[in-house]
Amino acid sequence: MFRAEGTCQKLPTRLAGIAGCFSRWQPTDTIDWFARFGVTLKAEADGRMFPTTDRSDTVIDCFLNRARECRIPLFRNHPLIGIRQGDDDCFVLEFGNEVAPVLARSVCFATGSLKASPLLTQLEKLNQPTETLVPSLFAFNVKDPRLNDLAGVAHPWVAIRREGQKSPQLGPLLITHRGVSGPAVLRLSAWEARELAQSDHQFTFLIDWLPEIEVAKLKERFADIRQNQGAKLIRNTPIQPIPRRLWERIVTCCGIDDQITWGHLSKTAIHKLLEALKAASFHAEGKTTNKDEFVTAGGIQRHSIDFRTMESRVTPGLFFVGECLDIDGITGGFNFQAAWTTAHIAATALARR
Repeated sequence: MFRAEGTCQKLPTRLAGIAGCFSRWQPTDTIDWFARFGVTLKAEADGRMFPTTDRSDTVIDCFLNRARECRIPLFRNHPLIGIRQGDDDCFVLEFGNEVAPVLARSVCFATGSLKASPLLTQLEKLNQPTETLVPSLFAFNVKDPRLNDLAGVAHPWVAIRREGQKSPQLGPLLITHRGVSGPAVLRLSAWEARELAQSDHQFTFLIDWLPEIEVAKLKERFADIRQNQGAKLIRNTPIQPIPRRLWERIVTCCGIDDQITWGHLSKTAIHKLLEALKAASFHAEGKTTNKDEFVTAGGIQRHSIDFRTMESRVTPGLFFVGECLDIDGITGGFNFQAAWTTAHIAATALARR
């Protein structure tokens, strides 16, 4: 059993209404639905779920087969280029490819992100309010000698936060050719999406390489090593779980000579090392995404939607589900679940009309 509140906490743009949505259709319901129609899911060690076939077309085929069974017609190569209010409370849908307009009393948008969509202008004409779209879930571009030639080095657990913020994001971190990535970085990019966009993705952030060891405890660890392993070279005795190559680079950037032992480490050097381990400051100079803005924050304003039905409060008859809404989740399948949940609610409401 999943808790609605727990799922909601994985959405940076969380709101009161979304918790109610997850209480109506939660991850367990999604798992059961797929199983009922022949798709068995498996859980990875980090909690993410995939079909046991490890093929995305397994899910696609499931949806297509179910649509055929329910005699739901699918029209391909019908790009929607316009929507306007018609007579008799109907919407007029205009398509490309010389397809005749279609009249509809209800329209459900399940478009994914509205980024660069020509429909944004059409929705504005219908007075449907939207939030500006900004990137979410991206890596940080960093040019810093502390990271040079360390691409591929992974740290299992760090705390990372934007300068000026108190609450960090925790998780693994990966050093890349362009800077840093990994779950901790992606979470920070999601939670701070709007603030980072306002800075044009030029910002300072802090990394705690040892988040599970308080500064006072780390000082005690240093003192213990100095007393019991004082003859060992500092560069050869990394504090776990910091990867060895990263540890060596941190030591070097603190100005500690390769031949210095723990027993000869000065108080000034100890202070520098503590700061480098617990509050390493970096400057991001842009962002990197694996695909063209795979996830965005922004979209249809949440306050304009009745989350009991997913219908617009501003333009009755329009329904919105999934990522076209101003709802985005951290990595781990939460965007998918938000899509499944809102789609179920909208479909239920539409079926009752």
